[in-house]
Amino acid sequence: TNLSTAAYVAMHKRFRLGGDSLEYATGKVRQLCKVFIGCRGAITRMHTDNHRAHAWLSQLHGHKLYVAAPPGEGRRIHPRRPGGGGRLPRLDPLDASQRAAPQHAGVELWATVLSPGETIVLPEGWWHYAASLSPTVTLMCNFWDQSNVRAVEDIFTEQAARALDEQRREA
Repeated sequence: TNLSTAAYVAMHKRFRLGGDSLEYATGKVRQLCKVFIGCRGAITRMHTDNHRAHAWLSQLHGHKLYVAAPPGEGRRIHPRRPGGGGRLPRLDPLDASQRAAPQHAGVELWATVLSPGETIVLPEGWWHYAASLSPTVTLMCNFWDQSNVRAVEDIFTEQAARALDEQRREA
């Protein structure tokens, strides 16, 4: 049993949601894994994964470029508009003119190309961008460990709050 599964079972029990068996939770945690199939040139814009999850991505076929940035670079990657009017566009790390723009200048970027059989692990909060250099198949899975497992509790708290709000509106 991994920590993500154990946390999932604990939250189901805590919020009395049913489905608190190890078998049920294992199935739910498996849903955190996805297969990405892309043609040459397919991209995934710069982002962080939801719910403070870590991610591992294993390259099964083809070659894929990953560009990553530490969590502290968020203000340069997806800066706020001056005066609080929302956000400016996210950085495209392959666009030299964007990297030179004042709002993105000096951003710390790390890059690697994964080949079949290689895996990259992106800790919670790391920004990342991907570009398929050839037709690709990638297996991705989000997970939690001791450093971010509280995020699982946050997910369930948010879901419970939404459900209560919905019930109040219907009443």
